[in-house]
Amino acid sequence: MITVHDNNVTEVEVKRVTLERPRKAGRFWRGIQHSEFLEVLQAILDARKWKIVNQAYSVSKNETGLAAAFDLKIPGMKAPTGTNFALGVLHDNNRKRALTLVCGATVAVCNNGMASGQLILKHKHISGFNLRDEMESAMDRYLDRIGLLEEFIAQWKQFRITGPQSDQLLMNAARLKILPPTRIFEVDQEFRNPSFNYKQDYIDTSFGLYNAFTHVMKKAPARFQLDRMEKFRDLLPTTKRGRHLINVDGNTIKNI
Repeated sequence: MITVHDNNVTEVEVKRVTLERPRKAGRFWRGIQHSEFLEVLQAILDARKWKIVNQAYSVSKNETGLAAAFDLKIPGMKAPTGTNFALGVLHDNNRKRALTLVCGATVAVCNNGMASGQLILKHKHISGFNLRDEMESAMDRYLDRIGLLEEFIAQWKQFRITGPQSDQLLMNAARLKILPPTRIFEVDQEFRNPSFNYKQDYIDTSFGLYNAFTHVMKKAPARFQLDRMEKFRDLLPTTKRGRHLINVDGNTIKNI
């Protein structure tokens, strides 16, 4: 999930941003006004009776880029314990990024973003792009994806991360340049000495280490977060990873 740590604008200010055609845009380019996107999103959510319970926005210095994060309440759906359903948005009218929507959750106790790794929409700014239709389809995919979040989180909570394992995982993250060494040190400190009063199933598990990572990662610009969170998530042991797995009792489960 994208955390808009440097939220620098309100919804009203986002809607005031004007759309300007990039100088090198081709004839098939079709920009998406920030206000148009927000109005379409709100109309779709209203029709489905989904409620936005929290929101944050950030625009780039030239105002072409938009990052947004929404916590959602969905009738008939219960978020995994300790989390809220969330929707992340990245978008740029300067030909730098396709419109990107991602399914995820926020950890309620600390508001850390947690990407499920499921893109529900990624589309270039081209003519013929029907924003309303694509967004409707994206929200259908969102419902499918959030149904998997409970299992996704449960897998992480199941596996204990020992001190040496944490050291190795963070070293691998540094080698892959997912974060600079100074930030990796911050993740290590947050994992060993959490800033928040987490439940026991957060402590010394894959879920806890990932939460420590997102706590540090949310300080970075939103446009960098998704890719780096997904890369770090792929390092962590779960039942779907080919690694030596240890459950919360410290017993080896199996090698895949």
